[in-house]
Amino acid sequence: TVISHYHSWYSVGRWENGMASIHEEFGLQGPTNYADAFKRTAQPGQWDIPLGELSAFDQLHQYLSGCDYLRAKLLHPFGAAQVGDLDYLQMRTDNFALNLIDRYMHIHKGTTYQEGRLLPLYLELERGLINDHLPLDVVVPILFLAFDFDSFALDDDASIERLSTDVHMARAGIGGAWDNTPVRAAVSHALRITGYTVPNPTDLLSQAAAYPIERIDQFFAAIRIVKGAETGYSQLLAMPDQWADRYQAWLPPIRGTSTRAYPPSFEMHRWLQPVETIGVGEAERVATVFSSLQVTKENKIRIALKRLNRCYVRADEEDTIIDAAIGLEALLADDSKEGIVHRLAMRIAALARVSPALRLAPPDVFRTVKQIYDYRSRLVHGDSSASKRREITLPGGARERTVDLAVRYLRFVLEVLLDRPEYRKPDKIDEDLLAGFEAGSDASPVKNDGSSDPAASGNAAQPAVAPRRSRRDIVVSSGGRARAAGS
Repeated sequence: TVISHYHSWYSVGRWENGMASIHEEFGLQGPTNYADAFKRTAQPGQWDIPLGELSAFDQLHQYLSGCDYLRAKLLHPFGAAQVGDLDYLQMRTDNFALNLIDRYMHIHKGTTYQEGRLLPLYLELERGLINDHLPLDVVVPILFLAFDFDSFALDDDASIERLSTDVHMARAGIGGAWDNTPVRAAVSHALRITGYTVPNPTDLLSQAAAYPIERIDQFFAAIRIVKGAETGYSQLLAMPDQWADRYQAWLPPIRGTSTRAYPPSFEMHRWLQPVETIGVGEAERVATVFSSLQVTKENKIRIALKRLNRCYVRADEEDTIIDAAIGLEALLADDSKEGIVHRLAMRIAALARVSPALRLAPPDVFRTVKQIYDYRSRLVHGDSSASKRREITLPGGARERTVDLAVRYLRFVLEVLLDRPEYRKPDKIDEDLLAGFEAGSDASPVKNDGSSDPAASGNAAQPAVAPRRSRRDIVVSSGGRARAAGS
């Protein structure tokens, strides 16, 4: 018999920057679809295997017809109206069995039947059909960012993992057509969160709301705080743990959906440009910040975090600088509305003395914060002179885009407040500012040229490392979404 091939299939390559490139194959490039060898009614003169003449298929169909529970499970995708329709039941029964046969042929590379090899494949499909709750790992491909390791544990149940070629192929068709942009393909690694559970049926996995979005965004915020890299995500994937609802040749039975959590500039041939790389040292810092963000309950941190993430996906400069300003105000403003820009400038400058990460002297920080707010004010009020303030001159003559400096300050303040929780109260910054930071701070002062001077004050400040989050601290709500225990 002539057996057809999979019509929807993909090949995986690499761009020069190391990111994956996925292309749809046409013609007979896909693997053999062994299920196609079977037909319910064989055509005269052809060599198709007629299912109607195989007694085992009829026995299976009769058994399922008499079991209300299994019949309802099989017919769920077609809706309640078809639960009693035996034609639909026969189609579902055939597809279930043929999908299993095709999987067996691809995994074990032959036609010799061995029950011990078939059983594990069958049990995965059975669990996917009848279990009330299904365990899985959440996998979020990380766009346009390279890593110089294969795997890195962020936490007890979260890690950064290199994606295999099979996973790239399996995710290729998730979320719609790939005809207009290779953005979704352009990843090498993914965030992986284990120990997640969803109710069965798994229809909700095609919706972004089914995934732990807050925790995912905390991870990307941690990368942005530490690295300042332009990244994001465009897919939310579910990797079943010992179950499946359908197979595709030998590929992992991934489910998922598409989303848009990346800047529009990624679609302007970003895949042809170099990407930044995160090493083990930076990954350790990302893990620390990620852990701190998960245990932090203050609303001001959550607001600033959301605004930071928005800064990195905005297309408009005006929106970006507004987001950065709102984030800074959420972190450092108080109830008084008078002189807010002056107080913000003083407090950010004071934090620059606590941590030398900015590489700017406090007076320069004070001056440039005021310039940022002047630019923001002119932008939102439509002042034609705003364009003259799109860049700020830094010590030494270097120039930086005003909006980029605003985002850099937001990253900096977030990182300091995560490391030094006592400064989450603006009054504490003011007190230490008036005291000249003579007590309670072991940070290196910053010299006028922006460099730190360890000899002036001893050791540099050590970050307060939040405890790594344990899997037992994650519970799953009735809707299938992960949340922190006690939140």
